[in-house]
Amino acid sequence: MNPSLDLIHRRRSVRAFLDKPVEPDVRAQVLRAAMRAPTAGNMMLYSIIEVTKPEVKKTLAETCDNQPFIAKAPPCARRRRGRSSWPAATR
Repeated sequence: MNPSLDLIHRRRSVRAFLDKPVEPDVRAQVLRAAMRAPTAGNMMLYSIIEVTKPEVKKTLAETCDNQPFIAKAPPCARRRRGRSSWPAATR
């Protein structure tokens, strides 16, 4: 099978987390990969925010369509899109 298609077929979503820290080098690799994610027109109209405080993760879980697994996740990164991150020429 084509390696790209194989990767797509093996993709899964994890919503149960171990109670252990994420190694700094692993976290850095994941964030680098997230920054390489394609965007429309390569405009990169988002920010990546690392969330570590439990009370903030709890609020985030509630405001993101009541997804309780977010509050239990290790430090998590949230992609945020918004007009404030758009280039001035597009406002």
